[in-house]
Amino acid sequence: MASSLELRLPLLDYTLIEFSFKNLDSNYKIYGNKGKYILGQILKNYIPKNLINRLKMGFAIPLSKWYRGRLKNSMLDTLNLNKFKSQNILNFQQFGKMIKNYIISKRNCYHKL
Repeated sequence: MASSLELRLPLLDYTLIEFSFKNLDSNYKIYGNKGKYILGQILKNYIPKNLINRLKMGFAIPLSKWYRGRLKNSMLDTLNLNKFKSQNILNFQQFGKMIKNYIISKRNCYHKL
């Protein structure tokens, strides 16, 4: 948790949870197939409708950009070709080619690296 984002904190308030369990009819919790119905009704007064009704989105960090920029040396130190060559773990030539192509932006394969 020290390195993450927790954006649901207001929904974890114990008084809100107690209220929803004791006093709130289930029709208000789930309306049709839509969960968090009341929250959506409240939010529509404060934020644009397109933000309320959009699909869930993940929070991505630009690792590919960072590995070609400010984290490039760190990545290269971690993926030390000589270390892998001496341990005979991977196909050395293919691995080296993958790193080179990634750095010069020919392939976006940072997830494999």
